[in-house]
Amino acid sequence: MTRSAALPALLLTACLLGTGPAAADALPGAVQWLIDRSGDPDRIGRDIGPYPLDGSGIVALDPLTGFATKPAPTPAAPEARFYAVLAREDGYAYAAAIALVTADGMPARGESLGVVGVDTGLAAIVTRSGLEAMSLYYDSLQAQASDPYTALEPQLPLQTFASFVTLPDGTRMAVSSSGYGDGGYQFFRLGDAQGQTVAFYLDFLGDRKGEWIDPPPCANV
Repeated sequence: MTRSAALPALLLTACLLGTGPAAADALPGAVQWLIDRSGDPDRIGRDIGPYPLDGSGIVALDPLTGFATKPAPTPAAPEARFYAVLAREDGYAYAAAIALVTADGMPARGESLGVVGVDTGLAAIVTRSGLEAMSLYYDSLQAQASDPYTALEPQLPLQTFASFVTLPDGTRMAVSSSGYGDGGYQFFRLGDAQGQTVAFYLDFLGDRKGEWIDPPPCANV
C-alpha cells in the first residue's frame, strides 16, 4: 500500500471549524456528552449525514486494511446519523472522536465492543452487511492486482475529517481520520438510563488530561 502511515493534521479554516449551521445546530445527547467529557470547550460536533443501521450488526475497522472488531448485534435504526467531534490544537484541527447516533438520549451506561487496530490513519464504522460487501469488493480488487487505497482514494477523507465512502455496489462506509494517526482504539456502545442504545463511538484523542473517554459508569470526570 503506497501511502503515509498517518494523515496530517488539517490547518484550521472557517469552512472546517466555523460557526455555520452544522456547528451551531443542537447536538444529540451522545455527541454533547463526548464534548463535555473531553473538558475542552472548543470541541465541536459535525453532522456528517445519515447512516441507517439495517439490523445486521455493527463493526469498527480500518477501512483500508479491513482489520475489524467482532460484529456486535444492533437493532435496525433507520434514522441513525454519523457525527464527528473536532478538536483544535496549535492552529490545526483533528478528528477527536466519531459517533454513530441511533437515538437522542443522554448516555447513562456503556460497554466496550472491542479494539480496532488502525494502521492507515483512517477508521470507519460499518454495518455487518457492509463489512461483508466490502470484503467481497476487496477480494475482487486483489484479483485485479489493485488495492483499496488506489480504488477509493478520491473518496477518502484525506483533506477533510470525515465522510462517506461508497463502494461500486452502493455500500457505504462512515470513514474518518483517526486523531493523531495510527493506534488501537476502543469501540464503545452507549445506552441511556433505560438501556436503549443511543450511540456507538470511537475516541481518538481522549480528554484534555490525556485520559481516554470511557462510557459510564467508568467515565472520566
